[in-house]
Amino acid sequence: MNYFFTLIIYTLIILLFPFCVQFALNRKEKAQRIWFIILISLLAAIFVGFRGQSGTDTVMYMANYEFGSTSVTRWVEMEKGFILLNQVFRKFGVPVEFFFIFISFLTNFFALLSIDKLRDYINVYVASFVYFTTIYFQSFNIIRQTLAVSICLYAYVLFMDKKYIASVILILIAAQIHRTAYLCLVIIIVGILFKGRKSKWTIGIVILMLLILVMHRNSFGNLVLALTHNQYYAGYILRDSGSSSSFITYYLKISPVLIISFLNWKNYRSNPKFLVLFGLMLMGYILSSLGVYTSTEVNRIGLYFTALNIIIMGYCANNNITFDHLKILLDKRVITTLIIIYFFCTMIFGIFIQKNNQIVPYRSNPSLISNGGI
Repeated sequence: MNYFFTLIIYTLIILLFPFCVQFALNRKEKAQRIWFIILISLLAAIFVGFRGQSGTDTVMYMANYEFGSTSVTRWVEMEKGFILLNQVFRKFGVPVEFFFIFISFLTNFFALLSIDKLRDYINVYVASFVYFTTIYFQSFNIIRQTLAVSICLYAYVLFMDKKYIASVILILIAAQIHRTAYLCLVIIIVGILFKGRKSKWTIGIVILMLLILVMHRNSFGNLVLALTHNQYYAGYILRDSGSSSSFITYYLKISPVLIISFLNWKNYRSNPKFLVLFGLMLMGYILSSLGVYTSTEVNRIGLYFTALNIIIMGYCANNNITFDHLKILLDKRVITTLIIIYFFCTMIFGIFIQKNNQIVPYRSNPSLISNGGI
């Protein structure tokens, strides 16, 4: 019965909130859209705030909030920006759930701002659906990184709008929440140096280099060690988790996203900024493929770019796919249906098979223990 109630609650979340976002972003006045985004972000954050012990890192964040950073044993210290937010809420003496709600609110807010910025080019419902089935449910656990990813997502959108300074500032802010966001800063700098048509060549060259590095993992790990002088982050690449997965299994799992994205290649040509975002998303999936060896850590670094599937899937669902030589038209309604089915199934798999989220009713008052989460 608990599984049934969990399925109903989570299904209502991913179906109703995208509908609310679609309604909100149909408003013509920007002020109205922003107020609706604030309201939706807050309502969605409440579910995250009272999520019990979902995920592997929640207990660590609870301990850090209740007893301070010295109560948690970690390989590296938490970022100063996150610690500052933590201390502000502790100073006011509010329960940890309200701190979680605030972090989730910001995560939702920046993601929905990104969708709003591109609402004229994408299917808003599909983009929102992808967000709520991916980053939103991941924020039940990795709250620092999902906030950083959401901020960087908005930074990419601003970058595509040629607001370079604002995008760099946002990534620097995101890095104060989760330092791996600095990886996005490198991409922005490269994009500025090779803007226009050359940016496409730059993305292509980077993807090729990344493929080579993935196939030569030791060299990749040594490069990270040389750049960061930190064995912990080099371990993201070099460690072996004993995973039974494979590259074939990994790419089969994400093949629907890749196939739909590649089939829209002709549509990207009429809107080059989406070609760049597609390239970044592809880079993320290639980088995340190292998770075959290293478990979740590299997957989480790749998340800064795979999160662009929110935008790319929304764009694909807003365009028909034509095959001129075969005289075949794949209607965007069919594409929309396929995307929704795929992301719904992956969310169900993550919750009920991989057990990434708790089954309701959530457990409360957990035993606070140390955790070495990233």
